[in-house]
Amino acid sequence: MRSVVESTLQSIRLGEPVVFKNMAMVPLLDGPDTPFSYLTMKSALAKGFVEITEVSEGGSVPNLKVINRGDQPVLLLDGEEVKGAKQNRIINTSILLAAKSETVIPVSCTEQGRWNYNSRSFSESGHFMPARSRSSKSERVYANLLSRKSYDAEQGAVWNEVASYHRSLNTFSRSGAMSDAYEQRETDLSGYLNAFPLQPGQKGMVILINGQPAGADFLSRPDAYSDVHEKLIKSFAVEAMIRPVQEVAADNLPIEAYTFLRSLTEATESGFEPVGLGEDLRYDSPRSGGAALVYEHTVVHLNVYPKAWILERTPEQGQETVSAPLSDWIRRRF
Repeated sequence: MRSVVESTLQSIRLGEPVVFKNMAMVPLLDGPDTPFSYLTMKSALAKGFVEITEVSEGGSVPNLKVINRGDQPVLLLDGEEVKGAKQNRIINTSILLAAKSETVIPVSCTEQGRWNYNSRSFSESGHFMPARSRSSKSERVYANLLSRKSYDAEQGAVWNEVASYHRSLNTFSRSGAMSDAYEQRETDLSGYLNAFPLQPGQKGMVILINGQPAGADFLSRPDAYSDVHEKLIKSFAVEAMIRPVQEVAADNLPIEAYTFLRSLTEATESGFEPVGLGEDLRYDSPRSGGAALVYEHTVVHLNVYPKAWILERTPEQGQETVSAPLSDWIRRRF
């Protein structure tokens, strides 16, 4: 399967970088479309094709039930949040749901202080898990896949990370809800959304903060990516907001983005049985990691993240990194 991911990376074209404050976006364009159509969670919920509920009346924190009544597959993305029912959750891994299917999916709670119904089913919250925590969650999921074939993200770690963001962003939630942090900083986030509009034909992006790669996502269809663009921007913007602004050399950004993506080709690859359709591929190297959801010889979703980003301390912990800057390593490697 590695050739599928490599050929996808080779076919991606980088757009012109856009910079706002200490955050930069390099759009990802072109790349092969899937030979089949699918809907995002946002579109499927809006059309009434998908229903997301607790697995039973009593509920189960690490699992939700998704019914896809439509005639097309539905893509749920790693780190997307749903709100409602007994408590808000994030999805632990990217999942392609089969048409006309019922699936139990692995999730993590992002609202520690509530365990009672406020609705019978879930809706889209409009948020992803913040980028650094999304990456560290992926690392935990990968470790648990290797050790016990489980998509467990370790609930206690997720709760600790949500609490840390509230402290760093000076926000508060009575129920410990991650979504409250986003909503209370909505005015600040709107500046980032205005600065990074969706580009024509865009299928993904590499984000850099203070000149360092902070993560990348690529979807196989521009219509699918357009549904998650703003949510992804916000997930990185909250990270940029809690870090000091440093001057960024715009000329270096495409090189940083390209070498960051290409670093995935030197990582080890492991394949796992997915929750839905296709194959779940995981990538690991000392400096970067990633995941690819592949179906019918096509990369439906690709996520890449730097290990230095995961290990970086938040400002409340002293604002330092415990590993060398990723850009220094990239220059040595390439």
